[in-house]
Amino acid sequence: MDIKGIIKGIPLIGPLAVWGKRKLSVILQGTRSAETSTQNEIKDERDASWTRFYSTDVTKEFMDANIEHHKFFVDHIIKLSQRLRRKRLAEIGIGTATMSIYFSQKSFDVTGIDNEPMIVKKAMDANKQFNGNARFICVDALDMPRFFRPKLFDVAFSQGTMEHFDDEGIKKMLKAQLFVAEYVVFSVPSCNWHKKDFGDERLMTKEEWRRILEKGGFHIELVTYYQNDLHVLCVISDKTN
Repeated sequence: MDIKGIIKGIPLIGPLAVWGKRKLSVILQGTRSAETSTQNEIKDERDASWTRFYSTDVTKEFMDANIEHHKFFVDHIIKLSQRLRRKRLAEIGIGTATMSIYFSQKSFDVTGIDNEPMIVKKAMDANKQFNGNARFICVDALDMPRFFRPKLFDVAFSQGTMEHFDDEGIKKMLKAQLFVAEYVVFSVPSCNWHKKDFGDERLMTKEEWRRILEKGGFHIELVTYYQNDLHVLCVISDKTN
């Protein structure tokens, strides 16, 4: 699928565009402009910290282990996408990008979205290294309704992202994702996770996550533990579906 066909209203200048108060760069996979534009794009100390957190080079062994560890999560994404028979996925907060790359290797059309240029750059490099076919775009997830068509994707998914927001932030993030996707599937570390990896995670029970989703008015398909209760899997859809 042509990237220009899924992004609306972005005034591209060659392969690179800048818009909005935060002047975020839209970085398209494989463009030479992205190779040089990210070097000075770390916006604040938190961005720099996230970039350092994901600074380790990804190996094939790590990718395989990560997918196997989250097999329950991965299988749910596959089942939901197969239900719609379009195979279009969006990853929100790409981290190491192993999920996006894996799904692209399985013939899914995958768009990875993150608001930190250096993380997007590393994802592009890993994508090339492992012969993936994902595309990566640097944009704030809350801005997705401005640039993507409604229900473009089967599933918007994230692993280890939503626990970094307060209740109102979670509500806003999920609404933005439901605008662009039929389903939202996210995995978070549970209260049984052994430590806070980045320092601001909310390590909660599945019941606490269910209450947040209910309070937000979301149609809940599933909330459950997996991997020996270390993670919580949540699946929601548009209430009108």
